[in-house]
Amino acid sequence: LLISSLTFVPVSFASEGETASYKLDRLRAFDILDYELDTQSPISRADFTVLLAKAGNIPPMSENLFDDVSDDDTRAGYLSAAKTAGITSGYGNGTFLPDRSITLAEALKMSLSLLGYDKIISLSSESECLSTAGSLKLLNGVSVSDGNTLTGGNAAVLINNLLDSKKYVLFSSNGTYTLNTGEKTAAEEFLGLYRFQGEVLEVNKDKNRVLLRNTDDN
Repeated sequence: LLISSLTFVPVSFASEGETASYKLDRLRAFDILDYELDTQSPISRADFTVLLAKAGNIPPMSENLFDDVSDDDTRAGYLSAAKTAGITSGYGNGTFLPDRSITLAEALKMSLSLLGYDKIISLSSESECLSTAGSLKLLNGVSVSDGNTLTGGNAAVLINNLLDSKKYVLFSSNGTYTLNTGEKTAAEEFLGLYRFQGEVLEVNKDKNRVLLRNTDDN
């Protein structure tokens, strides 16, 4: 189990089935998704970037860094934060093209940047992004619509895969970047979640308590 505050959800999808609703519920439980995501239609660059920033626990900025994003747009702060964090640079000349459908290549480059791979390899080529994402199993269950755009449903799958990944880049104390070699997932690293394994015996939200029994016990 991964537990954050009063929320608990299974670490993997295996026990719950590969259902789209479960993947969406998991993002809601982690406070990443707070609206009704259209799983069948292409997701916009802005909406995907906001989900990714929340998955990385990147707080929104008060400043709007893109000329084609309205100051009144609730996504503006997250887009600016994503740019500052190096996840995206936009399209140059101060533009982001927020409502354009995001392509798989764009989504993978942003996702790999969140995991820190832009620090250790070049993500300039689409083939490099596809190859690296494939090796990290970020593409498991992800299919692409016509025009290489990503649907909301596939975006949810991709971000869930990212959160389950244990292969992310850490900044070491000696100033170098290294791959994580431990068992902590990106969800645990980014969102401060804790992993527990066992049978849930009791959930008491009023007392902020979850009682588990170790499944290894006789």
